[in-house]
Formats: sequence, structure tokens, C-alpha cells
Amino acid sequence: MGDQHLHFPIERFSYSHAPQLVRKIWKLANKLNLPAFDQSLGYTIYDDHVPLWENANIPAIDIIDFDYPHEYDNYWHTLEDTPDKCSAGSLEQVGILLTYHIYGIE
Repeated sequence: MGDQHLHFPIERFSYSHAPQLVRKIWKLANKLNLPAFDQSLGYTIYDDHVPLWENANIPAIDIIDFDYPHEYDNYWHTLEDTPDKCSAGSLEQVGILLTYHIYGIE
């Protein structure tokens, strides 16, 4: 989520299993004017969030920029996924959003 060219479409597993939470998070991102959060549907990604609702029935979503750094190359879960590829501004967008959500600030 720290990609220097951050783009968060809605991950499809998240939307199919926790649509209320997805809508709430992306609506809040829009309200906070966080440009990385795109209202379009993106990839279906089997990631760490899936077992949370599959095994424990915990609503969970994946906020992920899977085109990291772009659609033709990907650092995700590789040795190239290092701090120098991150952007403080990108991390700030996610941090602001989750802080507002966790503390119930609307």
C-alpha cells in the first residue's frame, strides 16, 4: 500500500463478502478527498483477508494496489518489495483513512 503511484480499486473478494464495509471505507476515502481510492472494481485477490471471513466469519477487506509498480511488473511479496519503493504520501492516505475509520470519525 505504499506504492509511489498509489491506486486502490475495490478488490472483488472484499466486495462480494463485505460489501457494507467496502462501501463505508471507500465513501469515507471520498469524503476525505483521498485520490488513491477508486470506486471501480479491480482484481480478485486471494490474500490475508480471505481466511478471516472464511474461517472466522470476521468482515475483512483488502486495501491493495496490485499494480505495484505497474501492471507489467510487480514487487508484491518479492525481494524487490522494499522501503525505497514506498511513498510517505501514499502511506499517509491509508493512515488517515484507517485512523478516521477506527475512531469512528465521519
